[in-house]
Amino acid sequence: TVAGVLWVAFSAWFIAPLAIVFVGMLFAGSGLGFTTNSGITLLQTQAKDAETGRATAAHQFYRNLALLAGSALGGAVILFVVSREVGDLDAVRELLAGGAGGADATAAAIGRGFSAAAFLGATVSAAAYFPFRALRHHLTEARAIADRT
Repeated sequence: TVAGVLWVAFSAWFIAPLAIVFVGMLFAGSGLGFTTNSGITLLQTQAKDAETGRATAAHQFYRNLALLAGSALGGAVILFVVSREVGDLDAVRELLAGGAGGADATAAAIGRGFSAAAFLGATVSAAAYFPFRALRHHLTEARAIADRT
């Protein structure tokens, strides 16, 4: 997942062909899909039978909340970069409406903002490695204790 997001960030930063960006998105999305399915399966196997429904619902709720926060943060980063480089966010609205005034500078600023948002996403994904590593270690120990009893 981190490698795919970094691929997207670098390809957006260096203005690679769109096909190259889409390949990175495919890798990032595949990693995210495998991780999400594995996470909910792990949660369901660790929960007591009476708590499986609540645990699954809580997982779905927090996953949706994280997707919402990530999308909002990514959009905020893009708009921050555009406002710093172009100076006016109305230029984005004008570009989307088909206006030509300053379109190249605005489009380039949007690309750099997207790249910055992707770098932020990769950083957050990489930072999540350590808590997940600790969780894996804890679950391995818990399984070993359960197998002995």
